[in-house]
Amino acid sequence: MGIIDNGPGNRNYYRNPANNNLPDPFNNFNGTVGIEHRGSSSQFFPKKPYGFETRTETGDDLKVSLLGMPKESDWILNASYTDKTLMRDVLTYHLSNQMGMYATRTKFVELVVDGDYKGVYILMEKIKRDANRVNIASLKPADNSGDALTGGYILKVDKNTGSADAYWKSPYPANNLMEINIMLEYPKKDDITTAQFEYIKNHFTNFEHTLNGPNFKDPTNGYAKYIDVNTFVDYFLLTELTYNIDAYRLSVFFYKDRDSRDSKIKMGPAWDYDHSYGNANYCKGWETNHWAYDFVREFCPQDDKQTPTWWARLLQDREFCLKVRERWQQLRQNQWTNSNISSFVNQNVALLGESQVRNFQRWPLLGEWIWPNYYWGNTYQEEIDWFKNWTEQRLSWLDANIPRVGALANEPADCASVTKPTVTSPVNYCIGQTASALSAGGVSLKWYTQATGGTGNTSAPTPATSNAGTTSYYVSQTINNCESTRAQIDVVVATQATAPTATTSIEYCQGQTASALTANGSNLKWYTAP
Repeated sequence: MGIIDNGPGNRNYYRNPANNNLPDPFNNFNGTVGIEHRGSSSQFFPKKPYGFETRTETGDDLKVSLLGMPKESDWILNASYTDKTLMRDVLTYHLSNQMGMYATRTKFVELVVDGDYKGVYILMEKIKRDANRVNIASLKPADNSGDALTGGYILKVDKNTGSADAYWKSPYPANNLMEINIMLEYPKKDDITTAQFEYIKNHFTNFEHTLNGPNFKDPTNGYAKYIDVNTFVDYFLLTELTYNIDAYRLSVFFYKDRDSRDSKIKMGPAWDYDHSYGNANYCKGWETNHWAYDFVREFCPQDDKQTPTWWARLLQDREFCLKVRERWQQLRQNQWTNSNISSFVNQNVALLGESQVRNFQRWPLLGEWIWPNYYWGNTYQEEIDWFKNWTEQRLSWLDANIPRVGALANEPADCASVTKPTVTSPVNYCIGQTASALSAGGVSLKWYTQATGGTGNTSAPTPATSNAGTTSYYVSQTINNCESTRAQIDVVVATQATAPTATTSIEYCQGQTASALTANGSNLKWYTAP
């Protein structure tokens, strides 16, 4: 396989008229690969997706950098056959990375196989344990006890199509009693030991038991003991924005690292968004005014792939919903503004200006219905315009409904405008120093010793300074019976600093030029009295 990349602004010729129609040099990669068709339903389309491994001449895996992406040996060529914008996956992974959640890196390419032009593809990273992909500890067959046994693992909810993945069935079936498969992406079935499989199965099942138990909201011993809540919030928002018709029930990845590195289960990476942003003609997948987490129960109750009960249960917790609302507001004011999203789409339209023409000459799909399209435009620009319009309508609907999501549904509509109090943090003291009561800017303040849950106190606490260390306090404000999220104040108590060292007696003759005094220490202050 060879890759031609002559740099920005330069053409990459497969048949260069200035060189007897020969291809340009393979200057980005020129080597051996093992390649195969991939995908569940997508491999049956005329334009095939591929998976490939870069290899040595003797067939061993060879990690290489392709088009500037970090070195690895496992790669995917995504065909985007049913997505006539060619960029639903690309936009989604971009939005995920903007949130700080790793998603696969992508590059648009044009593919030629054995002299046959195949069109525009997306070269992308395969989800894999790697320092530059899913950065978790390597799990070896000998890691069967202690901290080593606890990670890392990559899991997913997906259809079981007879693959080599090890899996178990969740003890909590979906609403129509359909079973939920929890599958292991890493390690693979042939590599995982019995002890490792039993550990991750029991650990994840304990999370599900706790989530479905009576004390699931407890911030210490509830579901938050097991999961990185912020990653679940981010995944929820990304999936709701895209309204992926496979949302929450297929190609849903999550992972757990070794306890000594990070003991919490994290959601992601995001994967497979061809049938999102209105590109589905079933289960009301083209509409913008429904919750994705609930659409299967509401519109496709007999579908054999159902949404796990986790999401509906998490949304029964007001603290989780407050995090969702606060994070949404933050994203909409920064990374996810309408203009930022539109600008990213426009940049890719410009990048694909010539190549999309060649793609649709090879695959004349414009103006034609391809499963599961709801809309099909006669031109590429019509596809882009519909895509952008759908996204703006979806953002508008979420702007109006995120403030009342889940457990917030019965709160006054103006609760979303109640911001957390303003605080100064950290507050610094020395050991034994007299402390003052904490303060914050806001009204009807409530003080807490934990980030979520617990009982608030209207009296501001006075920090203890008898021991060195950092203690966190939290404060909310309440306006019109609407309590805000909590602001954090860190109180840092430091050990008493020792006196700097200095020459205590310095002599000068009358009229002699003196130098500035010096001492050995940091953050020095000078006084004229002891």
